[in-house]
Amino acid sequence: MTTRAEFAEMLRRLPLTQLGATLENGVMMRNIAIASLLLVLCLPATAFAGAPDGAYSLEVGGANEIWYPAGDDMHCDTRGADSICLVATGAATDGLGNVSSTGELQLDFPGTVVGSLPMTLIGKLSGSTAKPTPKVAIDASGPVTFTGRGTVQMTATGTFTCRDPLPHASEFECKGRARLCAMALGRRSCSSGGLHMLLGAAGGSWILAMSLATDADGVVTGDATATLANATVESFSVIGKYNAKRDRSTLKLVSTTLGSKNKAAFANLLTGAGIIVSGKLAFVIAGEKGKENVLPGP
Repeated sequence: MTTRAEFAEMLRRLPLTQLGATLENGVMMRNIAIASLLLVLCLPATAFAGAPDGAYSLEVGGANEIWYPAGDDMHCDTRGADSICLVATGAATDGLGNVSSTGELQLDFPGTVVGSLPMTLIGKLSGSTAKPTPKVAIDASGPVTFTGRGTVQMTATGTFTCRDPLPHASEFECKGRARLCAMALGRRSCSSGGLHMLLGAAGGSWILAMSLATDADGVVTGDATATLANATVESFSVIGKYNAKRDRSTLKLVSTTLGSKNKAAFANLLTGAGIIVSGKLAFVIAGEKGKENVLPGP
């Protein structure tokens, strides 16, 4: 067993440089230990954004812009000197995806019949944000002039499917069939055939705004609106669940308009102070389907 005197004698025999190094190493190790402790104490706990609470807004654009019929356009199907023109005036689309327009169906068959029938057009958006597909119907009626027979009452009805896929152009190209009927001398005569039509196109980014609250059980409720680039709006109710362990939420948005099939859903939703940080959004807005991956900002 080493006595205190022997230990002191050993220290006296150590070279000074070795003793200094030993002491320095001891001080260094102590400093490193203290610094590590301070670093641990100063590190923040894992950050949690917390449950959804308050107002949130998300702009959805790019490949998920919503495009729809808008404005004026016309197209004439011609064969030789004969033509049938469909003129759409003031086409408009609301937040539910309902399409409407007025216009004319113009007939010009030299030597046979000439006239313009006032026309209404109604329909619905469908398809996806990549391939918006309005489906519309026309209904026209009015007097036309038949050569040798005078004025005759005529009607026209038809259905069309319209397309304007990415990259979106300024017009929807519509193809369909129409049925024209004329009443003369007490007899009704009809004919049908394929027709083309053009509808003006517009669109852009849309805004999803939500007002949310979460109760003590993690149940999320609230309301939301989807606003298109033309400022038309659809309202939704929101229900969902917040998982405190994962710090993520799932939400379902259901339209408050009776009969509307528009909807949206969030998975793995992370919210911050008034912002949507990340999540996966699947939606049918104004009749168009789409999926948006919301990624954290830089």
